Amino acid sequence: MNIYEFQAKELLKENGIKIMQGFVSEDLSDVRKQANDLECSKWIIKAQIQAGSRGLGGGIKIANSLDEVENYASEILGKKLITPQTSKDGEVVDKIYIEKFCEFIKEYYLSFMFNRSEEVISLIASTKAGVDIENNLTNDFLKVINIDPMIGLREFHIYEIANFLGIEKTLFKKFSKFIEKIYEIYIKKDATMIEINPLVLNLEFDFIPLDAKMSFDDYALFRQPEILALKDLSKEKKSEIKAKEYGLSYVSLDGDIGCIVNGAGLAMATMDVIEYFGGKCANFLDVGGKTTPKSVKKAIEIILENKKVKAIFVNIFGGIVRCDLIASGILEALSELKSDIPIIIRLNGTNKDVALNLLNKSKFTNLFSIENLEEGVKKAINFAKN
Repeated sequence: MNIYEFQAKELLKENGIKIMQGFVSEDLSDVRKQANDLECSKWIIKAQIQAGSRGLGGGIKIANSLDEVENYASEILGKKLITPQTSKDGEVVDKIYIEKFCEFIKEYYLSFMFNRSEEVISLIASTKAGVDIENNLTNDFLKVINIDPMIGLREFHIYEIANFLGIEKTLFKKFSKFIEKIYEIYIKKDATMIEINPLVLNLEFDFIPLDAKMSFDDYALFRQPEILALKDLSKEKKSEIKAKEYGLSYVSLDGDIGCIVNGAGLAMATMDVIEYFGGKCANFLDVGGKTTPKSVKKAIEIILENKKVKAIFVNIFGGIVRCDLIASGILEALSELKSDIPIIIRLNGTNKDVALNLLNKSKFTNLFSIENLEEGVKKAINFAKN
């Protein structure tokens, strides 16, 4: 789960980290007054979308007068912003964040993120920061320190990063305190990524985060209600919201073959096979271990809401999930939805014979039971192409 910059900065502030004073707005009516209330002569106006590289898309402006604040705010708010990190269609900006401009001496890049391949938390720092940093980093300007989660952040980690960044000894205590607080937020809030870009040293020799991005573990949100409350449901796809209500792990994609699988690993492998033989998946969908005929029915209903879908491939290995429950859900869905979309079904494991008996006795001519994975995938691809 991602949150907006203004939300991330509020979390930083709540945890004792100094930020620049600012406000978020969803309309233009009070922008001038609120900007004036900041009592400064220079402001920065930022589009609030959950994607990076906003500056490259024209979503960040610096204003030197209240007239410019209003003009830039009207340019950004309500407009579609396209950046290297959005889709080709971009994102509509329905919130802007305006804060005092910060004069600074130096800027840095800093982040904590989960390194899945090493199963560690990576502390990443650079002496380069700002716009398009992804394309400007080289090993000469980048330092990565891997932290064992069982040991946690230690002073020697901070010393190493501080030395790399050239932090003066007189500032080490401030820098150390800043790093420790960011790490504390990362651990306590079940974050997967906290990125500060740029982190600046201002004229008062304080470390200030001028931008902040945060992502959180979806599977830990049950114990983070205050983080879950920050989710912007208006940006969630209705199909994905509906899937979560039924315990389904669903992600919409751009293809034309719907997939229903149990287990994330099998789902990914199935999608790989479809792609290998030239097909395009319309979704990732893992029915999970607590599926019922009702949730399977809902899965098919959600997939069929996507008008691009021309075939559905079901690949179930019955263990905790019984094959007959999957079959019952499919039949219930077809009875109500009256769809003639071809459904290719590969079942193996618990109650497979019962499931196949149910499917073979059904009246539906668009059901195709297949034993072999490759055969099933190719059949789904052929239906999708015709």
